[in-house]
Amino acid sequence: MRSFVGLVLMILVSTHAVGQSDDKEVLVRALQDEMDRSLSELKLENEPKPYFISYSVRETTTSSSTFVLGAHDGARSNRVRVLTVKIRVGSKMLDNTNFLVLGGNSDPAAAAGGFHVLPLTDDYDQLRRGIWVATDQAYKEAIASFSAKKSMFASQVDRDRPNDFNDEEPFTYESSAVPEVSDLHELADLARELSSVFRGRPQIFSSYAIASSSVTDVTYLDSEGNFHSYAMGLCSIRTHAETQSVTGIEIKDGTSAQAKDCSSLPELEVLKNQVGDMAEHLVVLRSAEALESYSGPVFLESKAAAEFISQALAGLLVAVPSPTSNAPQFDAQAEQMVNSFVPKVGTRVFPRSINVVNDPTLSEFDGKPLLGSYAVDSEGMPSRRTELISNGRLNALLTTRSPVGTFNRSTGSHRRLPTPLPGSLFITAEGGLSNDELKEQMLEIAESNRTDFALVIRKIANTQEIELENFEMSAVVEAARSGSIAVLPAIHVVKIYADGSEVPVQPMVIEDFVPSHFRDIVATTGKSIHYDVPVSPFVGLNVLMVLAKGLGVLAGYDQTVISIVTPGLLFEDLDLRNASGQKPKLPLVSHPMSEN
Repeated sequence: MRSFVGLVLMILVSTHAVGQSDDKEVLVRALQDEMDRSLSELKLENEPKPYFISYSVRETTTSSSTFVLGAHDGARSNRVRVLTVKIRVGSKMLDNTNFLVLGGNSDPAAAAGGFHVLPLTDDYDQLRRGIWVATDQAYKEAIASFSAKKSMFASQVDRDRPNDFNDEEPFTYESSAVPEVSDLHELADLARELSSVFRGRPQIFSSYAIASSSVTDVTYLDSEGNFHSYAMGLCSIRTHAETQSVTGIEIKDGTSAQAKDCSSLPELEVLKNQVGDMAEHLVVLRSAEALESYSGPVFLESKAAAEFISQALAGLLVAVPSPTSNAPQFDAQAEQMVNSFVPKVGTRVFPRSINVVNDPTLSEFDGKPLLGSYAVDSEGMPSRRTELISNGRLNALLTTRSPVGTFNRSTGSHRRLPTPLPGSLFITAEGGLSNDELKEQMLEIAESNRTDFALVIRKIANTQEIELENFEMSAVVEAARSGSIAVLPAIHVVKIYADGSEVPVQPMVIEDFVPSHFRDIVATTGKSIHYDVPVSPFVGLNVLMVLAKGLGVLAGYDQTVISIVTPGLLFEDLDLRNASGQKPKLPLVSHPMSEN
């Protein structure tokens, strides 16, 4: 192990001249020294020592500024250094993981790995103390879980189960690249301009624009020799606007743009046009038709298709162990939430014309950066290309270092949340049609169903553009328990008639969508388009549900992005219902600054 410490410090010293700071060298030394001590000395009487320890430190500096109708509405800045400790006791065949001790004072966040704030200092002694406290707590929790897990299995008939941890070749990754994040004043001016787009629109009752930038420095090392050190940046600009229909129904929408460096954000005029189009559409929706329900063909244009893929498919493309618990009632609930794609490996889950590949190793598509690309995952494993679906047949799933069935090798897909996640998903299809050809086929299906129109969805809400804290999660929970998949509301929906005319429809929700419906895709467009989509907290819901109150914390702790490259998708038959929510009374007068 000492030779590995020397290698790590040699790497850091060699890169110091090109940007690495002294505190990184001190931090790595403190982490490694405490890990070595814990591996040799950390032990409760009559209990096993750790066989695996990993430390992950993420130091994030964030700044944001908010504007309303061109006026500054506040700014925030924060810097925090967070340590995640994972300790395994027992053996790779059976250890303390994938088990929840329910009842008492169990902490869901701790069950997911535990977050501990470290001091923002390069003082070796202060860092060692913080690491020591976190390690001691993690070890005690690991022992408690391991003891309860062994007791549970001892009282059950032997069952066929995979090991809890797999073997992997050690991987080292180090990058000295420093993210180029612009001065927030520059970004704030952009947000000010975008917020001003809503001026002179009294039909928009509430609006704002937020500019934010962040730089995260990541350090990871574990007892098997995996090590990575790098920094990443993210610049984002987003707007949010709300109005009400003439009958009082709340309608919300937004825009967002993000990039790894601020210079890569779209030009101001492009963003202003996007915000202006969104605002105009909101005004149209105020008096749009309210379609209570619909069943029939639905065309998801490429942007809506990307949102839909991220929310409805991404969580199915993963293999995670079914967690067990000391509570008998938990196992029955856990069985209902097992990913339905796991037993379907080797069978057809999509039309034969469609292929799906996850490739986070690619950094760009069609000349544009893929924000979902990454070099190493949060378990220290290298990112890997994985062919998931070929000719409609499910070949593989994304995995971590926790084996599932025959999947005993990591695909390098552990991305902060307890479940694996895609990085860059590429959906390709043979025989793509033009938009006009696809709409013609859609209307033929509608006619055979004896309806004179079909629906086109142009936009589905995502977690950046709506205020998710106000979203009713009970509907999501019920969807998971019933075997269907929850998707955020479709904000931009239109009825298409045979003569080509379009009629706007108020927001609708795709309901009762089950995985087998993916086989009902009857056509795709010929061109694929790239979108970077923030991860929905619904992804991997079968595992996140287990964490109960920890769901919101984990979903919002770190913004993760999936890049989706997809054509538009035509479903032969989907069920939708009106997404009407609360109906507060309409304001008597408009916002005092909105009319000028």
